[in-house]
Amino acid sequence: KILAKLKLNLTTVPQDGKGSAARIASFGSPVLAGDGLVYFLDRVVSDPNGMDTLRTLAPDGTVTSLLSTPRNSLLVVSHAGAIRRFTTESPSNFVEWAELARSPSGEYTWNILPHSWPANVTPVAPVKNDSNRYWGVNATSGTAAHYALDGTRQLEWQLPGRVKTAIAHPLNGNLIVSVSSVTRPY
Repeated sequence: KILAKLKLNLTTVPQDGKGSAARIASFGSPVLAGDGLVYFLDRVVSDPNGMDTLRTLAPDGTVTSLLSTPRNSLLVVSHAGAIRRFTTESPSNFVEWAELARSPSGEYTWNILPHSWPANVTPVAPVKNDSNRYWGVNATSGTAAHYALDGTRQLEWQLPGRVKTAIAHPLNGNLIVSVSSVTRPY
């Protein structure tokens, strides 16, 4: 419904605006937050700082840029509906979790969250009815499990192949995973 109001206008130079006046370079890692906005990462390949831009898409088709975001990030909605950022850097195994915050003056920032999240696990979505855990996928071992930010793991499942894509079902919270054969490249 929200995306239907935006006549997607892909470009190399992002521009805020409403409907066809907005310009998007890359519609990456989109998530629907508790405030009803779609948040996404817009990547301009030629950005000399190597940063993406966190942007919002409102129900009326308005696109707004909020702040710079490190590359290698993905967005995840918290259990409370807030926007969180998960960033990894290889080969250093650097992992960072941050939550989007807005100051009284209206400025957006990323508040870094304490964690012990494993570097080889990609978060997918909050585990339904568990306020502290996320679905996490380990593409190296071909497993999915419930992980807390403190790094603890519960209910691990071995998957039948390498993980290509994983999402959580929005109604029942079940994890939906697309896998490829271990014997074939993906």
